[in-house]
Amino acid sequence: MTTNVRGFKLTSGSEVIGKLIEEKETGYVLEDAFFLQTVPKQDGTIDVQYVPLTILAKPTGKNHMGFDFELPRSLVVWNYEPVDGIVAQYSNYTSVLDLSAAPSVR
Repeated sequence: MTTNVRGFKLTSGSEVIGKLIEEKETGYVLEDAFFLQTVPKQDGTIDVQYVPLTILAKPTGKNHMGFDFELPRSLVVWNYEPVDGIVAQYSNYTSVLDLSAAPSVR
């Protein structure tokens, strides 16, 4: 799957996922960025959760807590193309839901 969704392993050990808008000499311009957190489940599989970069910033007006920012190159160990399942889950999480055609519940 070819996409502009990229993962970034940071020098802190954390991982960030976001849409790569532009690659600059100083860093990576990201849209809808989140920290990735893996959580082991009881059945032995791993669940991936999207954690806001901060909860202290003003709301972006989006339907999720992703942020747009430039990630400095000095903080990145490497960047990678996430597996298709992670890209699909991320895309679903950040897409705008249009419920105008949904049946109403009365």
